[in-house]
Amino acid sequence: MIYIDRQTEQEMMKKWDETAKPYEHYCERSPYFHEFISRSGIKPGDTVFDMGCGSGTLCVPLAEDGYTVFGADFSEKALDSVRDVVAERGIKGLTLKRLSFLDDWDDAGIPVCDHVFASRCLTGLDPAVVLPKLTRYTKKRVCITIHVNHHDGILSGFKYRGSDSLEYEKACFNTVIDMGYYPRVDYMDCMFDEIKGGWTFISWDV
Repeated sequence: MIYIDRQTEQEMMKKWDETAKPYEHYCERSPYFHEFISRSGIKPGDTVFDMGCGSGTLCVPLAEDGYTVFGADFSEKALDSVRDVVAERGIKGLTLKRLSFLDDWDDAGIPVCDHVFASRCLTGLDPAVVLPKLTRYTKKRVCITIHVNHHDGILSGFKYRGSDSLEYEKACFNTVIDMGYYPRVDYMDCMFDEIKGGWTFISWDV
């Protein structure tokens, strides 16, 4: 597979800034949120780094539930939609930062958290590059999700190829093995962007 470079990422960032939807679009505490969190193993008092947090599907309700959450995304528009919700509701414990997967994270001030989440944001990124970066910032567990579908389609305004997404799942699994960890794989069957099913949930403990 050919993975995205910095130029392609910049193009994706521009498109995401044009198409990012507000937090309410994805419905609060959606079935996706509940299924993800139920598999994450998160416990009261745990801290979370939600990389690729988008419009806040995971980080907003977690912060509302009292978790300390660090959310990052490459789309300023998506982050602004989260900031609007935070200000409107007086949510505490949620820190937001503009950050891309291809940025140098060493000077980004990212804290090492109990859990690291990368939800629906990895496709097209080289697992051998991004999964070790995510792993460096967790004390306990990394959880990622990948949209896997045998058919071509569009997700959040972006085209994907079903065959490529299945290969990408395998590449992520093998990368975790190569890092010396034991990946656990589960499957989530829930709606997102009017697409049902096909979510692969991969997690590993450090």
